[in-house]
Amino acid sequence: MRRFESRVERMIREATERGEFDNLPGAGKPLDLTDSDDPDWWVKRKIREENLDSSALLPAPLVLRREAQDFPESL
Repeated sequence: MRRFESRVERMIREATERGEFDNLPGAGKPLDLTDSDDPDWWVKRKIREENLDSSALLPAPLVLRREAQDFPESL
């Protein structure tokens, strides 16, 4: 019985045969799923891993309020 193989499945199989998935970072380690119940887990993890400023994600009124609070010290 011949099984249908999609283009993507073929590409994955060929890459596996070439060894392109060997020795990837994190291979053999369990996935960190501690925060997977949060719908924005991937955004928060990316901000944490890349040391990004998360204030850009806040709504404009909150950004302005934060700027107003810090304004006297910034002068």
